[in-house]
Amino acid sequence: VGEYDDAMNRHQQSLAIRHDLGDRHGEAKSLAMLGSAAHKTGEYDDAREWYEAARDLFVDLGVINYELTVRQSLVKVERAVDAPIRARKRCEDALARLDGLDREFPDEREWFADVLGELNDAADAGD
Repeated sequence: VGEYDDAMNRHQQSLAIRHDLGDRHGEAKSLAMLGSAAHKTGEYDDAREWYEAARDLFVDLGVINYELTVRQSLVKVERAVDAPIRARKRCEDALARLDGLDREFPDEREWFADVLGELNDAADAGD
């Protein structure tokens, strides 16, 4: 509802509680939510840090679906700050990660491939 400061405070409290309880999955979700709130308020450096911490924890936990969602959010942050080289690298890394999995994630693969194509087309056009 647009109350991002309140949301940030609540997610930080949630993060601390989940950390104290040893709830690593919950910690990762709180980190992702902090990233989302920062992203929505234009605090892109903070969003990147929260999202990267969430991604790393989801990787450690083997929670692929959340990891991929956070990877998408990281690409969106890079695009928001007009960092196409970093966005391309993040797409390439995500696609490489998908290649190494036993399970298919066709929707996520398509999303990263489409964004990578858009970024490459823009680079070829000199944008």
